[in-house]
Amino acid sequence: MSTEKIIEYYNQLASDYDENRFGNSYGQFIDFQERKILNKIFKTKSNNVLDLACGSGRLSNYATSGADASEEMLKIAKKKFPKNEFFLAQSNQLPFENESFERCFTFHFIMHLNKENFEKTINEVHRILSKNGTFVFDIPVKNRRKILNQNKADWHAALSFDQKEIEKLINNKFEIKRKFSILFIPIHRIPTQFRKFFLTFDFLLSNFGLLKNFSSYHIYELKKL
Repeated sequence: MSTEKIIEYYNQLASDYDENRFGNSYGQFIDFQERKILNKIFKTKSNNVLDLACGSGRLSNYATSGADASEEMLKIAKKKFPKNEFFLAQSNQLPFENESFERCFTFHFIMHLNKENFEKTINEVHRILSKNGTFVFDIPVKNRRKILNQNKADWHAALSFDQKEIEKLINNKFEIKRKFSILFIPIHRIPTQFRKFFLTFDFLLSNFGLLKNFSSYHIYELKKL
């Protein structure tokens, strides 16, 4: 799917996005785990944090600024966080000066890119981060997708890499500081009323030994070199 079509897709989803994606027990399960990890990484506050592809601002309480290519999503984010600055921009061409931010994070975004745009995004994030700056992003786990036969090239969320591929792509720009995993349990198959009881268990399973490589998402914490 082209970048233009993805932007159009999210513009159309914007008004109901929060309720449809994160207003249910499955979305809340993901949101809880992502916040758990962000709380581990961002233990101290910073005055210069970019929520890249911020969407409706679901996680913008961790940021001071946001950027997204969807104008409709940004309208919602601005209402939620009027004190934050928001910018209409694509990740491969960000409207910020060099070393503008100490931290940058993005969730449920990298998987929408192709390899070329991911490399351009990595370069842009490296450019706008200060020395030793932190970049946090999630990406679907390649092994899991192979097992479940989810590697559809024409899917709008088709991109996935294993750690060796990530290391090659970030070479001389970032180093991997930590890697977390989430969603080992196929939570969508568990009855709604029982899902909350699996939150801690799923996090432990997802980050245990070789099981890490078969969870749904890896979350990388990178340090700028």
